[in-house]
Amino acid sequence: MQCSTIYVWAAGNGRRSSDECNYDGYANWRGTILIGAVSWKGALVWYSEACAALLGVTPSSGDATRKDPDVVTSDLMNGGLESVSITTTHTIHSNGII
Repeated sequence: MQCSTIYVWAAGNGRRSSDECNYDGYANWRGTILIGAVSWKGALVWYSEACAALLGVTPSSGDATRKDPDVVTSDLMNGGLESVSITTTHTIHSNGII
């Protein structure tokens, strides 16, 4: 039996500056599962990059100006809870599903 490695990779936070994850070398590799972030209504959030390689999404805080509910996670450095809005954190949440 041969073992393989699967990478779970964040789509990126550059959507506002017209960046997209198609230009990320890891995103297009066959052993990568690319994860983006969506609002509680299911729409891609303002910072999460879109591309053809996107295979999944996880919930995000979305946009504070639209009064989207927060996604809260533990904060090891400050000893409490913290609202987060970056695709890297949401990629970690998806690991439990994969």
